[in-house]
Amino acid sequence: LPVLITRLCMQCRSKPSFALLVACLLLARVNEGTLLTDAIASGKPPSLKRCLQEAVRELNLRVLPQECHEDIKQFYCQRIQDVASKRYSEPLQSDCQPEDTTRDPDFKPQTYAPAKLGFVILSHRFPNNVKRLVSRLFEPGSTAFAVHVDVKNPGMYHELSQWTEAEGLEREVNVFSVFNVVRGGPAMLQAEIRGMTLLLDSSIVWDFSILLSEQDYPLRANSVISEYLWVHSGTSFVSVDEGECERDVSYQCGERVVSLSGGSQYPKIPGMRYGSGSQWFAISRELAAAVAKNVNVSSTSIGAIYRDLTAVKQPDESFFQAVVLNTRFCSRYSDYTLHWTDKDSMREVRSSTSEYNILSPG
Repeated sequence: LPVLITRLCMQCRSKPSFALLVACLLLARVNEGTLLTDAIASGKPPSLKRCLQEAVRELNLRVLPQECHEDIKQFYCQRIQDVASKRYSEPLQSDCQPEDTTRDPDFKPQTYAPAKLGFVILSHRFPNNVKRLVSRLFEPGSTAFAVHVDVKNPGMYHELSQWTEAEGLEREVNVFSVFNVVRGGPAMLQAEIRGMTLLLDSSIVWDFSILLSEQDYPLRANSVISEYLWVHSGTSFVSVDEGECERDVSYQCGERVVSLSGGSQYPKIPGMRYGSGSQWFAISRELAAAVAKNVNVSSTSIGAIYRDLTAVKQPDESFFQAVVLNTRFCSRYSDYTLHWTDKDSMREVRSSTSEYNILSPG
């Protein structure tokens, strides 16, 4: 890139033209580093005071509401400071212990008891779909539900709350509306974790938590799903494609998600195994409880993973993958989901409120 800029600017001087001048200026602007890209390249971030002063020049604050301006500057500068912090210079304290495949499995007879299921349902638009899905999956004494309704649809939240009361399902179905879910932002993951946490307080002691959307519908009866999961008791089903993943720093304010990386990939935590995959999962109660307990404790491996991934785009498709790769659950998961998606209809979609293209069913 610097060679290209040099050649263009030499042509500007020898054969002046408006087109060449514009190209030269644009390329020079692209090549100009930001506080974040400079910190990533050098490992030496500026002082917090200097960063907050210069952040106004670097951040496109015009696309965000006024009430977000101070928060995004603080977030941006904290990410810059983190580049040289222990979080990104010391290895993650992983407690993954690979399974000993040299030992014979210890088979013990067990009494058949179909797995009890806790469903987290993400919804934002179709209340009748949610009613149909809950009615189809509901088994008295064996199922519990946490239904998140996007805050952008308060009417749907009130409708579903009234429906559960009219149907006498308040004990089994917890309808809540807390997060403004925007493509690429952290709110999707936060809604999933809050739903799991609410399910853990349910009077139904479920064995597996299954994530669904309002547009899902079961292809098998609950009895089939429960039997299958009982056979695989303690195993979590999380789709994991281990390896490289995009590390684009992003920030959500209200209904907008913006990119802050300027084309640079944010550093990774040393020793941490990264992965990505489908957001849909069926995880054991033990794993769900570990996430709920530790997600906001940054000194734990789960807390460190959460803090790291919620600072970059689309953590709902990388958080549970990283958790099963870096914790004691690393030998107790299957790279498989119980979800079927019509992949032939998948296409990249970008909403007007996000800077990211997200692969979604057509």
